[in-house]
Amino acid sequence: AALRHEIARYVYSARGVTCKPEQIVIGAGTQQITGHLCRILKRLEADHVSLESPGYLPVQSMFRENGFAISHIPVTREGIDISKLPMNIASAVYVIPSNQLPTGAVMPIGRRRQLLRWASENDSFIIEDDYDSEFRFSKRPVPSIQSMDKNHRVIYFNTFSKTLAPSIRISYMVLPPALMDR
Repeated sequence: AALRHEIARYVYSARGVTCKPEQIVIGAGTQQITGHLCRILKRLEADHVSLESPGYLPVQSMFRENGFAISHIPVTREGIDISKLPMNIASAVYVIPSNQLPTGAVMPIGRRRQLLRWASENDSFIIEDDYDSEFRFSKRPVPSIQSMDKNHRVIYFNTFSKTLAPSIRISYMVLPPALMDR
């Protein structure tokens, strides 16, 4: 409970993420929390996930191994191409908007708003992996998508592997209130 409380304080001050400590799920790495999320999404019958292409391969493998239908969505210099996301089906999209891996693309505010609109209109979720957003040297970081989300459609991922040490392996996700019971 104390760690969740401190994480909630930290992500609010660092990234504007608003949450209660009870919304935070802590795990030993991104793959472990992705596995937990796969079980939650399956209970919601959201068994389709869109992934950035090129994208983070270990997470892609997790979704594939858990039986999700997968769409690979191209990444432009402004992040994922929202026009290629599925319409009219409950699904999820996994994005790394602050420093897309491997391209380094940073999704601008306008595209983040479009993505939020897509999620709301399609009863879908955005999985925002914000793994190294704290590392900006020349300007302020772009706000997290979760901090802009008024409809509770964002599942926020982050880790302390980059900020503390890779060996610590503490990752966490912030669930929207509607997913907490699941």
